[in-house]
Amino acid sequence: MRLQAFACLIITCAVGITIGLKCNDGKVRGVNAGGWLVLESWMTPSLFNEFHDQYSPNIVDEYTLAENMPHDQYRVRMAEHWDTFYTREDLQKFADSGISHIRIPVGYWFWQVDSDEPFPEPILDSNNVNSGLFYLKRMLVWMDELGLAANI
Repeated sequence: MRLQAFACLIITCAVGITIGLKCNDGKVRGVNAGGWLVLESWMTPSLFNEFHDQYSPNIVDEYTLAENMPHDQYRVRMAEHWDTFYTREDLQKFADSGISHIRIPVGYWFWQVDSDEPFPEPILDSNNVNSGLFYLKRMLVWMDELGLAANI
């Protein structure tokens, strides 16, 4: 009986994703947007390989990246990553497949940095393309347009 239920669940999910299921049944179906606004080497290994080649093999997370990369270059490279890692088309695919919620991890350093930390001073203007808040706001607008909910 359990095997039949499991097989039925798999088939239902596969069919739903294939035909673009919008569940609208009140259930939360979510994904995690990790590796986007908070870098994690296991989620974006090619990005960290780039950092190892250019700056230091000791870069293992965003903190050590900020320690080893000049702030002006850090801002530019992070903005490139934030701009391209998730697109509106990606969110559309999530919505079409029945996803209802996206968890978005955001580092505290987007708002506040202590003087002994390596991060550049945060840019609090969400209209500035060098601020992570610009990309967070853009994603939240897209999510709202597509009927997706955020967990930040």
